[in-house]
Amino acid sequence: MDSYLALIVPGACSAFGMFLFRQAIMDIPSSLIEAARIDGCNEFRIYYHVIMPLVRPLTSAFCLVTFLGTWNGFLGPQIFIKSQAKLTLPVVLSQYVGLYMQDYGVFLAGTLLAILPPAILFFALQKEFVSGLTRGAVKG
Repeated sequence: MDSYLALIVPGACSAFGMFLFRQAIMDIPSSLIEAARIDGCNEFRIYYHVIMPLVRPLTSAFCLVTFLGTWNGFLGPQIFIKSQAKLTLPVVLSQYVGLYMQDYGVFLAGTLLAILPPAILFFALQKEFVSGLTRGAVKG
């Protein structure tokens, strides 16, 4: 309670992520892995040089979606964090509106600060995000 680990540990391992990556890796043809073994690659090298480049768009999309869910988290931080200095930005903005109802300029400035990191991350990963989401949509 009242620590950053209370926010990090529950989000560090997601069942959705496990199933998503399992399905993505199961879709990789076994002939690619077998060809890498014939070429003399060990298991780590197969994973790093064959599998990871194929699931890189999915990794970027998953990281972005997970970051957005964690960044905009409201209920978890409100339950686990008690000290005012450790609260996350959405909780602080919610409390600010409750305390100072008339000062919308400061509230909107805080909202802009809350939007900047996800927007920068999205624009940096936009190509991988779109290709990761549309990977299975192409018929063929």
